[in-house]
Amino acid sequence: MFLGYARRNRLEFDARELEFLEIPDDDGLVLGGLERWQGLEASPVVAGWDFLAMEPEELLGAAAGMLQLSFVGVIVMHLTTIPLPDTALATRVGAIQRYVRMCDGDHGKLLVAGAQIVGDEVPDGLKVSCLPARVRDPDGWKEKNVFEFTFSPDVTSMSE
Repeated sequence: MFLGYARRNRLEFDARELEFLEIPDDDGLVLGGLERWQGLEASPVVAGWDFLAMEPEELLGAAAGMLQLSFVGVIVMHLTTIPLPDTALATRVGAIQRYVRMCDGDHGKLLVAGAQIVGDEVPDGLKVSCLPARVRDPDGWKEKNVFEFTFSPDVTSMSE
């Protein structure tokens, strides 16, 4: 069950409910996939997460290719410079957005990150959009952004 709540086109979370994945102190991709179906109605969810370490300059290219794999649904790009709570938020937002899009008939594949990682110059064939969220911690509500990276339909790899 998803613990995020939609309000005014943004998701809201309690920080205590975010899953902190055991991610090594390394740059890489957090891969979410292997959907399972629960109950009598079809309800796709991310069944598990895996981490694949790689160099930061390889993230976009590898992610573009891995999104083509049938068993990968959500990819979260993680850098050691991104705080783990932001990556945890990105995994939750990515899973929820995947579910919503699949319910709308879309393939639902997403590439997200807890920070804007491509810099000022976005490569051709890549669109970056912001998915706003709010997280409540003991100090109150914090406005956060999860960034979604969308490739144009003809892009199956991204190289520098």
